[in-house]
Amino acid sequence: MNGVIYIISYFGNNDKEFRKKVHKKQLLFWLKEKNYNIKILAMEYNKSDYINNNRIEYIKLKEHITQSKARNILLKEFYNSNYDFCIFMDNDSILRINYSDMNIENYEDTFKYIDIFFPINPRVCGYKNILSWTKCDINKKIHFKNYSGSFYTSIFYMKNINKYYNKKLYFDETFYNWEDKEFCYNCIINNINLYMCCNIVYYDLAPSNTTINQIRTSEMRNKENNIARKRIAKRYNMKITKQKHLESTKLKQKYCNYPSIIEFNK
Repeated sequence: MNGVIYIISYFGNNDKEFRKKVHKKQLLFWLKEKNYNIKILAMEYNKSDYINNNRIEYIKLKEHITQSKARNILLKEFYNSNYDFCIFMDNDSILRINYSDMNIENYEDTFKYIDIFFPINPRVCGYKNILSWTKCDINKKIHFKNYSGSFYTSIFYMKNINKYYNKKLYFDETFYNWEDKEFCYNCIINNINLYMCCNIVYYDLAPSNTTINQIRTSEMRNKENNIARKRIAKRYNMKITKQKHLESTKLKQKYCNYPSIIEFNK
């Protein structure tokens, strides 16, 4: 199987030098994986921002665009390519804990059964709690847990669903936030399964309050979240609980058709 890494990169204005240093650390991490070339969607880059490396290719944009639009540019290229899978990520994303387990070339069967998978996100759930909950022995197995909720698209692995299923799914560009949740539910409705890999943990090298988040207040984000939540609920006929969670019997039936756990021996 052949894969590629796609990175969406925008340094912003308030902390540009810091984010440039973080991004260089990220590239050093991923360049260690010699099986992958890296394609970067570079927004508002100066000449000095580019890194000269024969494994790095830049797609240049003169202006900053939303995450949804940026991901769709890369998805379109990915779907039209001959790559079997890709790793999508932001410009500060790496993996921690047993990363060497996820050399896909050693586990080609993974993508026979799994369309999209992503690492544990410590902001959402604790690593030790996941291992206890799934009773996963990560020293012996590569463990995937069926996932029905939304996932953070800061980093995820994806099969080329156009190459294998003749399908093309994109992020809804009318969503300013929660576009990852909408994309997740759209995948499930279209029979694209999602799994969380319990062997790897997502780590962002930069704090979350940088770049675009500095412009938006907490009140603004809460208002945007409420609007997005109602739009998604209406689109997928979902119920909003008292805890403001989204629930759907139809979506639950969809993901229950897939194995709850998939494991591979190391």
